[in-house]
This record gives sequence, C-alpha cells and structure tokens, in this order.
Amino acid sequence: MEEQQKVLEEVLHSLEDESSSAESIQDNKLMFALEDSDELYRVRMPSQKERSIAIKMKNKEYWILVKEGQTPFEKDLIKMLKEKQGVDIEAMQKKLDDLGNELIQTSLSLAQKKDTEEKAIKLLTDKILKLKYERKIIVLEKSEYLAPCIDIQVEDLFYKVLTSFCTEKLIKDKEEKWEKVWNSYTDFEKDETILPLLAVGKFTDLFFH
Repeated sequence: MEEQQKVLEEVLHSLEDESSSAESIQDNKLMFALEDSDELYRVRMPSQKERSIAIKMKNKEYWILVKEGQTPFEKDLIKMLKEKQGVDIEAMQKKLDDLGNELIQTSLSLAQKKDTEEKAIKLLTDKILKLKYERKIIVLEKSEYLAPCIDIQVEDLFYKVLTSFCTEKLIKDKEEKWEKVWNSYTDFEKDETILPLLAVGKFTDLFFH
C-alpha cells in the first residue's frame, strides 16, 4: 500500500511539471522524461485506425461486463458509496469544479500582470501549482472509489490502449530516432515500471489539449 502511494505521488509530481502545459505540446506530441533518468519519451496523437481499435476494445469490454452483471454502473456505485460508506462523490465533483473555476480566475489574473510585478507573479504562480495539486489529489481519490464501475473501467481501457500505441522512446544510435515503447497492449500491461502510469497521464494531457 505504501509502495502504491509512493508511485502515485511520483506520478503526481511528474504531471505537475511544466512539460504538461499546452505550450509544451508541439506537432501533436508531448515529450517527457522519467525522474532521475536521461531517457526521453514522447506521446503522440493517435491515428484514426488506432482510435477505431481502441473503441472496439472498449465496446467489447463494456458488453462483457454488462453480460456478467457483477460490475455496477457509475450512478449506482455513487449511490451505494454514499449510502453504505458515507462517501459523497458529488461533493468531490463540486469541489473539483470550484477549484477549476478558481484556477481559471487565478490564471487570468496572472496573464494580466506585468513582467515587473515579480512578487505578484510568484504568488499567483504558486497558487496555481497548489490548486492543480489539490485537484489532482481529489481526482485520484475519486477515481479510486469509482474504479470498480463499468463506466470507468471501459474508459480506462480506452486510454491505456491508445497510450500503448502512442508512446515512443528516443533511441540514440548513429542517428536519433523514435521507436514505440510497447509492441502491443499486452506488453504494456506486463510492464511493471512507473512508465505506463506516467505515460497515460501524459497522453491524456495531450489528448484533451
């Protein structure tokens, strides 16, 4: 459990890096490195064919889970969590929305500052980092509670499949070239390093930007 928390904290730290910003996305690609490593990776946007494959795998998993009848839908799990454990997912979402609005307002305030207002810029920058971190903590907590439901499982599969297709590593040989990290989704699943989890975070950053 402690090891899992350590991994999540490391991923959170990595995702807070400036390389996750929209400005760092070039040519529909986002580069990143593992902590304490000089190896360079990148995620790219998927092709139409890759999206189609991921959608088919997502739909197949959805029907398997529905037919088995042992996995709840998100709305049912949310109700059950509140009634049985007192966990209010809707309150978590409201907090996320409030933090998101505060983040937007703070970012707008930062954009209006002049370069000479160094103290104000630092205060606003620190606040933005804090707000982002608070949001990611709640997102993680919420996702852990909702992980067992059908809706989350199939979406999770969708982004993992695309990440397995779209993560590349820079190979420095006679000439530099980018190569796929995993040859298949099965290889991605077998990878026990922090790379798959970090790559999913980076890919979703790129995908939604």
